[in-house]
Amino acid sequence: MKNPTSQLLVLFFLFLVSGTVIAQNSDRSADNLPAIGDIMSALRNATGWALQDNGIWISSNNTIPNPDADKNKTSEPQNRLGRHNFDIIELHEVMVHGRQHVVMIMKSEKGQYEFSTLRYNWEKTDQIDYYVFQAERLKELMPEEMIPGHTYLTNLSLVTGGTITNYDKHTYLTKISSDIQRAYVQKAKSAKTLLWAMMRTQINGKWVMRFRPIDVFNKKEIYFRYTDP
Repeated sequence: MKNPTSQLLVLFFLFLVSGTVIAQNSDRSADNLPAIGDIMSALRNATGWALQDNGIWISSNNTIPNPDADKNKTSEPQNRLGRHNFDIIELHEVMVHGRQHVVMIMKSEKGQYEFSTLRYNWEKTDQIDYYVFQAERLKELMPEEMIPGHTYLTNLSLVTGGTITNYDKHTYLTKISSDIQRAYVQKAKSAKTLLWAMMRTQINGKWVMRFRPIDVFNKKEIYFRYTDP
């Protein structure tokens, strides 16, 4: 199979658009918290590409590999995780003060060495990164008419977002609900935002979507370099 030729793929995942509906308990421990609904759709499989420093492209399932070719030859667990990885990306619905919002949840594998200098005793962790934004932003992520080869970039203008490491599967949605409630009660501006880049293209006769989530501080002087032409 012919490798892609654009360095844009270094930070882009390639995926065939697909959705999966999964049931999940949406009960909350406190009645006054926003109720996060079941999964509306989920992405479980994508192909990540990276151009290595030896000039050879490399790909991995649900992972953007390291650009260091020597690292990719080792079996160390830290290198296996690549630059970015995910297990699943979920979309949930939540109503806040009568307005529809979306909670995007990215579950991934992380970890660290207990003794980093010796690279000894790897400790695996499961991590969640979540992003809450108004539902109308979904239409901007993937316009109905997309010009092939053109990159569409959307600032999701987060209500709030955060990271939960070694999350408890029974309580993490309650933690996210509490954060949403706090953001609205305190009228606090989110410390970060999520930019989402999309491109429709054809590879080996198949139409695919390239996408790149860009997690950045919510300051225009920081993210303007992505949004300015």
